[in-house]
Amino acid sequence: MLRVSPTEASSRLIASTIYQQLGEESEAIAQLGIAIALDPENFAFYKRMALHLMRRGEVQAAKAMLEKGWLFYRKLLAKKDLEATREEYFTLPDQKKAA
Repeated sequence: MLRVSPTEASSRLIASTIYQQLGEESEAIAQLGIAIALDPENFAFYKRMALHLMRRGEVQAAKAMLEKGWLFYRKLLAKKDLEATREEYFTLPDQKKAA
């Protein structure tokens, strides 16, 4: 897959998911980093990266990723929806369980 389309961000996302399922977290993160470099305005990539970083205990790095992604995500929202959507965007799945 990566040999056929190494510059496709979606291929890197798929590779990241596969590496994660294989337990290779570092390679999953590396593939996400490449996906972000290829498609830097894709806010979903930043959120996914934040999830990986949180699992590794890298809380500050995860928050930085969420902030970067939010800059692109907020452009898609109506002003009236910004505050409520921001709160949900910054809540990661592990945090929802704890709430």
